[in-house]
Amino acid sequence: MHACEITIQILSDISSEIRRIWTKIHPKQPIEDIRISPSLERDKAVDICLKFYGENQLSPRLTLSEGYRNSLGLSIFLALANREDTREHPIILDDIVSSLDREHRGIIIDILRDELAERQVLLFTHDREWFGELRNRLNQRDWKFFTLQKWVAPENGIQLAPSHYTFEDAEALSRDHVKASGNATRVIMDTELPRAAEKLDLPMPYRLGVRNDYRTCTDFLNKFISEGKSRFKIKRNGEWCVYQDAIDTWEKAKELLIAWADRASHAGSLSVSEATELINVCRNALSCFNCPNCGKKVWKLDHPKYVRCDCGQIRWTT
Repeated sequence: MHACEITIQILSDISSEIRRIWTKIHPKQPIEDIRISPSLERDKAVDICLKFYGENQLSPRLTLSEGYRNSLGLSIFLALANREDTREHPIILDDIVSSLDREHRGIIIDILRDELAERQVLLFTHDREWFGELRNRLNQRDWKFFTLQKWVAPENGIQLAPSHYTFEDAEALSRDHVKASGNATRVIMDTELPRAAEKLDLPMPYRLGVRNDYRTCTDFLNKFISEGKSRFKIKRNGEWCVYQDAIDTWEKAKELLIAWADRASHAGSLSVSEATELINVCRNALSCFNCPNCGKKVWKLDHPKYVRCDCGQIRWTT
């Protein structure tokens, strides 16, 4: 095959991949037939062409908004990254959603989760809201989340910190800083329980002013326990019954958080064995939101009257 024919074929393959990714980001949009073709101008290698409402457009800069141009740039970048000879390379994405609305930011997360699951990806963002959504929707067994620490001096270099504690962090702390382990465990529960409450539309009484934003994990556990007795169900032997194992686990977690985590935070003592039990019970309390059969969250699938896991063994009445 002639070199020119090879070039045209490569550009055609890349163009097809660009269109596939673009359609995922912007389905049913009046922008179509995106393609890369050899440029006739001497100072350019390729041109990016498209149709806008059926009319050929030779320059996206003259047609597309900033958000569309950024989406197009991302589609081109990912199309190139998906080529056979680049699939072993890491992908670096920096502030890719700065000009996208909430709906399209969610679609980008779908692409990160579905298209790049087997790739090494370094993703940077200044957007705290999107960072929180990434942390909620991406599998934390595959993704690690960090915050960039304030710059101090060249000799310190760039410093990263975990965006929030994990139970593994709490276990590591229990060996040398056992009180810090208790604090870390409570921070995890203070962070994760409100997320679960939002997913399940847990009704919490309104508090005046900023107190509404400073509820503790025990506040949420109390509500999960009381609401769960009528709303959290598990199917056993073909019959729906109260998910009593979850209720009992939440009761135990609340008891130990009050007895041991509070004591660790207020200059009291906490033994290594107590820290270990606290961590295990709190880990189990959060795992109650996952189906014991399919492993998916109880809010994986929506129904007009309830949310449920993927296989339908557990559900929460809405």
